[in-house]
Amino acid sequence: MRKFLLVVLIAVLCLTSCSAEDKKTTLSFYAMDTYMYIDACGENAGAVQQAKESVFRLESLLSVTDENSEIYALNAGNSVELSTETLELIRFSLEMSDKTKGALEPTIYPVLREWGFTAGEYKIPESEKLSELLNNVGTDKVHISGNNVSLDNGVMLDMGAVAKGYASDKCAE
Repeated sequence: MRKFLLVVLIAVLCLTSCSAEDKKTTLSFYAMDTYMYIDACGENAGAVQQAKESVFRLESLLSVTDENSEIYALNAGNSVELSTETLELIRFSLEMSDKTKGALEPTIYPVLREWGFTAGEYKIPESEKLSELLNNVGTDKVHISGNNVSLDNGVMLDMGAVAKGYASDKCAE
């Protein structure tokens, strides 16, 4: 259901209505664990390829599974000097977590992974394991100093909740 809603959001943000004489370009692809569709009209219809490239560039920065991504390096226990873009998105996630009183929780990744969402190997974890992992959840466990970010031991970030919306904004640009 979450993926469906994200696809709808991306479609709403990226789609425009074309008149009959406008050239329309449509592109569909799979990125960020989501099927994405981009339509563009008019003289700049070729911009859909640029939008697609932007999505893949963001995925390469923010993916929890891409061993070359900044988030993967951070989750591996490293203190990482992040790109400005990744750092801004982390700061935004932390701010939204605060504003929503934790309803948006960017440090929930260890719990999601235990449920099997990342690998698609779904399971119901033991309650003891979930309790243990929940000890590693909380934005107070994320430390930012300049462009360097570090996480307390066992803490991991998942930017998926904000990355797709941010990617949609970049597509619209």
